[in-house]
Amino acid sequence: MDRQTLLRQFYDQYLHLVHITERTVELEPLKLKQLADAASFPALSINITAIHVLDCIGRFEPVNGTALAALMRLSKAAITKISTRLTSDGLITRSQLPQNKKEYLFSLTDQGKELFELHAQLHQQAEKEFMQFLEEWSSEDLTIILRFFQHLGHSLEQRVHEGEGEA
Repeated sequence: MDRQTLLRQFYDQYLHLVHITERTVELEPLKLKQLADAASFPALSINITAIHVLDCIGRFEPVNGTALAALMRLSKAAITKISTRLTSDGLITRSQLPQNKKEYLFSLTDQGKELFELHAQLHQQAEKEFMQFLEEWSSEDLTIILRFFQHLGHSLEQRVHEGEGEA
């Protein structure tokens, strides 16, 4: 197979992976909702970013908005919007520091902790399945694949930052 054909196949597979990844990501809130329903959790209408903000708060609580924005690689405005919704949904609390009225700390409520645990279960299952998938590859193969994904991720992050700068 010539190089141009191989490169075309790589690009076609990359596009396919992007589309499948989008569909997979869209399924996460649905799977979480199914777990929540099975656990008699109150009705959820939460998107994937809000789920991951809740997860980040659960892992680092109490955490301030600036740190949360950095950890999530989101703007402070996005964190404010999402945290306001999570607060009104009763999943997180927001408290002010006595010495700093501008800074808020976020923590999970009991209900938020339950959702955090359900989300952790979902990720543990996904990680287990992914690790089983990787078992068929040699360490040498995995080293090359990892280097490829690191390089691809860096390239995509640069494109996103350039695009955000233009917007």
